[in-house]
Amino acid sequence: MKQRKATKVDIDNQAAIAISNNPIFHGKTKLFKLKYYFLREVQKNNKLQLIYCKTKDQLADMLTKSLSKTSFETLRDKIDVCNERCKEEC
Repeated sequence: MKQRKATKVDIDNQAAIAISNNPIFHGKTKLFKLKYYFLREVQKNNKLQLIYCKTKDQLADMLTKSLSKTSFETLRDKIDVCNERCKEEC
């Protein structure tokens, strides 16, 4: 299948988005320069689009980080997943 639209990726790091969009690297970015060259190239080819997402709305965090119960439940509800008790009530 041919990709017709850019894949949208939510990211909570505004600096990473700015660096990947900016063709001029600064001294502090030289250690991860290759990653941003790649991001810049795939964005230029309309295969990827980085979109800013606030940290509190980053759904992947519930699978990758330790969260408070409240934060976990908030993110869980956003992806429409219920716990066992919720299923019994439905």
